[in-house]
Amino acid sequence: MSNFDFESKKVNIIILLIFIGFALVIIKAFDYLPDSDNDMQNVRNADVNKVMDMHGRQNQEETQQVQEPETEQETQNQNNDFNVDLSRDVTPQPAEVKPTEPIEPIEEVSAAPIQETSAVSEIDMKFINAQKLKDEKQYVKAIEEYKSIAEQNTAPQVTSRCYEEIANIYGIMKRYGTALSYAQKAYNTYPTSSREMLLARLYYKTGDLDKATKRMNNVLQRDFASDRG
Repeated sequence: MSNFDFESKKVNIIILLIFIGFALVIIKAFDYLPDSDNDMQNVRNADVNKVMDMHGRQNQEETQQVQEPETEQETQNQNNDFNVDLSRDVTPQPAEVKPTEPIEPIEEVSAAPIQETSAVSEIDMKFINAQKLKDEKQYVKAIEEYKSIAEQNTAPQVTSRCYEEIANIYGIMKRYGTALSYAQKAYNTYPTSSREMLLARLYYKTGDLDKATKRMNNVLQRDFASDRG
């Protein structure tokens, strides 16, 4: 009886150990299942991504292939439109023919007025040069310039002006006698109130008060209408 109980307990212990071992194996198998699932999920995700990338590239290539012919077609159409516009713009327009106007005869211009104008301008330039020498206090050269102008011109207005300017220069140099002689020439050639006033001043400077007073009275008594400037 005791042997039977021992054998029975031994069998039960063995069965229990087998059951425990089987339970451990099952539990251990469950530990490996999540890792396997994650790996499978990662592999599946990688495959899906590759498939999506390949599909996207194919769509992009197809889109580019479709757009390139359209772009070429639009460029060709624009060039055709541009050529058409150029052909329209380049079309020559008929030129307007204006009626010819009659040519007016050219009037002949005599050479005499031109020569006179050039002569006057030349005299003016000489007077300007002489005045410049006077302003620079080059009195000797200024007197020579005025004498040259008087010798080259016979017009009384020109020669009397030259004599008057020479008289003024000699007056500045305090050579009143010489100045008085040129002032008298200027007044005799073309008398004016200013030249008679110059005579009065020079008479006064030379000490001839009677002639200075007489000339001054003549200037004061002269009518404005008779004054020649």
